[in-house]
Amino acid sequence: MDFRIVPGRLERIRLAFAFLFMAGGLGLCGLYGAAWLQLPHYNDEQIAAMAQVQAVNAMVRNPKLTPQDSAAAEKLLEQARAHVEKGLEKRRKNLMAGLVAGFLLLIAGFWQWHRSRS
Repeated sequence: MDFRIVPGRLERIRLAFAFLFMAGGLGLCGLYGAAWLQLPHYNDEQIAAMAQVQAVNAMVRNPKLTPQDSAAAEKLLEQARAHVEKGLEKRRKNLMAGLVAGFLLLIAGFWQWHRSRS
């Protein structure tokens, strides 16, 4: 096999990498974009209900967390709500990071394509 760089081979390799980058970027954008569009939007009542379920699950798993008074119950609900909101925000950030990675790959592919043509 001949591994020498011939005049047209480097341009073909750059063009192949450009299309691979663009295909990967488009795929990531499509995957994370579809997940972003399907991401539900929760209102305060739904988040409060999820926090209550989270608090009850925590008390079932660990009976020591069962509050003795109303102040401890409110504190447990606040912690559960913070945990639910943190999980939702983490999900949004992960989807946004995937979208950004896809767009960066797409830009890198277009840049590589432009470089191979000039």
